[in-house]
Amino acid sequence: MVGPRVSAGTNDHVIGTTTLGSDRESYTAMLGDPQVPTPARESLQISQFTTAGELKSPFSFVEANDTGAETTVEVKWKAPKTVPGGAAGLPVTFTFVVRDNRGGTDWTTRAACVVP
Repeated sequence: MVGPRVSAGTNDHVIGTTTLGSDRESYTAMLGDPQVPTPARESLQISQFTTAGELKSPFSFVEANDTGAETTVEVKWKAPKTVPGGAAGLPVTFTFVVRDNRGGTDWTTRAACVVP
C-alpha cells in the first residue's frame, strides 16, 4: 500500500483537515440592539470516521468567527494494537465529511497502512 505507514499500538497521531475561508458562505445577519446589518460567515462541522483504530473525537468544527484564509482542524488517532494478516499491514481509511448550515456537504478520504 502506498501512503503513510504507522506502527500498530502507537498513539497520538495528528490528522489535520484544512478548509479555505472561501469554503464558507458569507451572509449578513441582523445583530445588536438596535439591530444592524453585520457581515458573518457560516460555520462548518467535520465528521471524522476511520475503518480501524480510534479517533479522539467524532467531530471537529470551524467556527463562524474564524476569519482565517485557511483553517486547519486536527484530531488525534490511535492505531489499532494488532495487525490481522501480519507483515502485509492493515490498510486504514479515514473519511472526513464537511457540512455547512445550508445543507451543503463535501467529503474526502485518505489512507494509511498500519504495520506490526
